[in-house]
Amino acid sequence: MKRTELKRRTPLVNRTTLTRKAFLPGKREKKKIGLGQAVARLVGTHLQHNRKEPSVFRSEQHCKNVAALACVNCGKSSGSGGPYKSQAAHLNGVEFGKGLGLKVSDALVMALCPDGFMRRGCHALLDQGGIYDKPTAVAQQLIWLQKTRDELKKLGQWPQEAEDDLIRFVGAYLRRAEA
Repeated sequence: MKRTELKRRTPLVNRTTLTRKAFLPGKREKKKIGLGQAVARLVGTHLQHNRKEPSVFRSEQHCKNVAALACVNCGKSSGSGGPYKSQAAHLNGVEFGKGLGLKVSDALVMALCPDGFMRRGCHALLDQGGIYDKPTAVAQQLIWLQKTRDELKKLGQWPQEAEDDLIRFVGAYLRRAEA
């Protein structure tokens, strides 16, 4: 089969310069209001759109405190002869509020180790490994969560907001399981 090559008759020319204004933080232009919104403001019936408070506990500091602990599954930590710093791993159950694009409360995190050189970490094994069946995985995660909570309580780093969310989500799951 003969291969034919197509050649351009005219060279490609860039007529407008490419800009990245929309992607730079702080450089985005403020969106103008539409006619309907302008009329609603004049009449006094426009809506005030305020951002809602998160419905679950979110704390970057709490996640850092959890990540500073040793892995609750295998016990590896940065002090155990390797660069294994734990990660704050969220519970993986739909039962606890996880969904497509949704992460559970930061109160429901446990310390699990990441992948290392030539070894799968406990976090990856839980998330992608499929080493546990569903009931075993949920039970194991609840045990790990309890260990993490106990460890943080010993250190005085367990916030009351985390306790409230823990009772709200895990308590609801346990009540459903009993019924």
